[in-house]
Amino acid sequence: MHLMDTEIYIGVQFEEPISWRPLMTTWFHYVANEWSRFREDNELHALNTLPIGECLQLASPLYECLQLAHHSYEQTNGLFSPYLKRQIEAHGYKRTFAQLDETSERVPNICPAPLQFCGQNTIKKVNDATVDIGGIAKGYAAFYAAKWLQSLSTTSFGIVDVGGDMEMWSHTDKVWSIGIAHPHDEAQTIATLTLQNGGIATSSTVKRSWANGKKHHLLNGQTGQMMTNDKLQITAVAKHAYIAEVAAKTSFFTEKAREHFRHVPRYIVTTNGYYAE
Repeated sequence: MHLMDTEIYIGVQFEEPISWRPLMTTWFHYVANEWSRFREDNELHALNTLPIGECLQLASPLYECLQLAHHSYEQTNGLFSPYLKRQIEAHGYKRTFAQLDETSERVPNICPAPLQFCGQNTIKKVNDATVDIGGIAKGYAAFYAAKWLQSLSTTSFGIVDVGGDMEMWSHTDKVWSIGIAHPHDEAQTIATLTLQNGGIATSSTVKRSWANGKKHHLLNGQTGQMMTNDKLQITAVAKHAYIAEVAAKTSFFTEKAREHFRHVPRYIVTTNGYYAE
């Protein structure tokens, strides 16, 4: 299926017949509709327009995704941030990528985290910064779908791929082989990863770029500015796809990402070549 401006693929082997496709279709339509920053009739918009000092009860998946995103924000000292909606829009990314407006504005200053998590799926707004869960939403959506599929019945193995953010598992000798495509030529595989259980995510300055490649969607959460070094693409492997997403994104900005994600292998493509660490 094509949702969230990306392709979604699910492959799962159950030990008995299960009607899982309608559930997955419902789940990914929910994520695409309710978590998009481009809509004004969904949960995320209700949160972003919530008056300061007021509370809002969210559906539990969005609350949990926001909690995980906020934990990553704290873990990386704000380098990864789900609170950059105004900043990414100032760079020109105000609409879906297919409808992108390339005009840009002065980038607003970074505000402290605007959310207070009160339990029971309730969030309190503490300042006027706004939320864009972007890439981590894909990783979390893949993780949640994989968890849901495994709860339906006994599975032998499975994979959920949300635009390159992948959650996979195997209770047999099944091993997944995942190719890393070159950022400028998807037909060219620069490395192949093998994995039984875990998550993979790839971030790139090439795939979602505009203004003749001068603008892209990877912002430093501490400054709101775009990454400007020689890195083109980073793939990370972690316990879950949403962790790999954060590790890949923050690795663009600092070598200290190694400290935050010590056990997360990364595969990095630069303007000069490819290496692993």
